[in-house]
Amino acid sequence: MDFLITLAKTIFMNLCMIYAYLGIRGSKKIIKKEVFFISILNISISVIYAIIYEYIYMYTYPVLINIVCNVFYVLLVAMLIKELDYSFPIAMLLTICISFFSFFIASMVLYFVTLTKLFSIIRWNISEYIIVGILQFLCVYLFFKIKRFKNGFSFFKERKFYKNIRIMNLIVIYITIVFVIFVINENPFINRVIFFSILLGMALMVVLVKHAITKQYKSNMKNRSIEVLKQQIEEKNSEINELKLELNRVLKINHKYNHRISAMERAVSKLKISEEFAEENGELTELVKQLSNEYKNEIDTLESVTKTGIIGIDNLLDHMSCNTKKSNIKFCVEVKYDISEIIDQFIKQGKLETLLADHINDAIIAINCGNSNIKEIMVVFDKSNDIYEIKFYDTGIEFDIDTLIKLGKEQVTTHKDSGGSGIGFVTTFETLHECKGSLIIEEYEPHQFKYSKSVIIRFDNKNVYKIRSYRQDEINKLSSESVIVEGLQ
Repeated sequence: MDFLITLAKTIFMNLCMIYAYLGIRGSKKIIKKEVFFISILNISISVIYAIIYEYIYMYTYPVLINIVCNVFYVLLVAMLIKELDYSFPIAMLLTICISFFSFFIASMVLYFVTLTKLFSIIRWNISEYIIVGILQFLCVYLFFKIKRFKNGFSFFKERKFYKNIRIMNLIVIYITIVFVIFVINENPFINRVIFFSILLGMALMVVLVKHAITKQYKSNMKNRSIEVLKQQIEEKNSEINELKLELNRVLKINHKYNHRISAMERAVSKLKISEEFAEENGELTELVKQLSNEYKNEIDTLESVTKTGIIGIDNLLDHMSCNTKKSNIKFCVEVKYDISEIIDQFIKQGKLETLLADHINDAIIAINCGNSNIKEIMVVFDKSNDIYEIKFYDTGIEFDIDTLIKLGKEQVTTHKDSGGSGIGFVTTFETLHECKGSLIIEEYEPHQFKYSKSVIIRFDNKNVYKIRSYRQDEINKLSSESVIVEGLQ
């Protein structure tokens, strides 16, 4: 039984040590073939150690032999996976510290659990050491899940820390020699001196490692800040280049019409408005109108909506902008957050493009069906209280109350005679059901607000349909309890 206990303890300790060593060095994942050889090596060394401990050196420096066994195992594995270099001594010491400290924590946890009698474990039974081994490995695993350590102690691979690592290696050699003397020596006074020497060396080591980690962390943060600044500069340069191109286009158009307009101004200044020149005046007026329209049309081709930074969405918004111009509708886009933040996290890009196209097209139909002098659509990518929203404002006709109530239940539309099918809202409800978003329709009292209504898509994980309208009382008379109707605040 003692042989099996020693074997189990050694296997788990070796396992924790190799995981800690790889974690410290931030090593890549090892392949299956290497895992196989590492496992065979672990079992073989553990069996050899258990035999030595049980039958030969049971009463002679067991702790020292145990550590030598562990170090030898990690050394062989490091050579096997080619992770052996000048920083091995300090990496090995950190590995021993992490592994033994995790063993201490696991033992304390099990001790307090047995005290509370949550379950019964026979003292010194092999099952106890298996549980301790599992808890020990869990402690090491969780240690390297800490944000600062999840990529290991990266300063080992930086040449600028070479001097620090050499000093650490010297301290490791010093601690090793002193520790061996401490184990072998039997003089209590000398052992006390040696013990405090070891503590001093460990304290110095902790200071150096902490300094190296902090320095490397600050260096990484600095590099990240530089990368972010470079990216921002590139974005600004891109915007400047786009503005320069647009300015060049405007200058070309101005140059193209400059002399023609000057000649027209000269002709107008010479012309005396009278009945005698009525015919000439009419011809000149027609030429002025023609020239003005030509200039306006070329300038209009330069206008573009606000860019989102997502090529597919920008192309869609440009296309919808062209559609609104055909109906003499003003089209505006406001972007108040990075659109990439909602793509995939809340909604897939393809579904977002479909949603935008459907509701902008609905707004165009609603405006064309009305007789308002103000023809305008505004799309706002807004963010309120960390909740992402997309708002579609328009000056078109309002919804039929029956349509408002049946949305999401049936395929209904207010504009059937103008090309509306109701499929857009059906698709919207299906998309919002998938991403747990909410739909809010707001209707504004005439002459109280620039727009007549807005359709709001809100990514709030609530998946509700809500109506906010100045016609609250009328809608409530016809609606069921399943529809949330509120007044405008």
